[in-house]
Amino acid sequence: MCLAIPAKVIEVDKEEILAEVKGQKIRASTELVKPKIGDYVLVYGGFVMDIIDKKQAEKILKQA
Repeated sequence: MCLAIPAKVIEVDKEEILAEVKGQKIRASTELVKPKIGDYVLVYGGFVMDIIDKKQAEKILKQA
């Protein structure tokens, strides 16, 4: 089983985002979902899979 931890989008560049999760920066493709700066997203396999609610993301990050 694989888990995805919410990441906050800090940069959007054409077909890719730069997001931050717990101090780590990651890049992911926006081929499936088109987030904007400030959104919280779930990334899996190098792709943004979903945009999630900020409150839900913060709750998950507190527990992680």
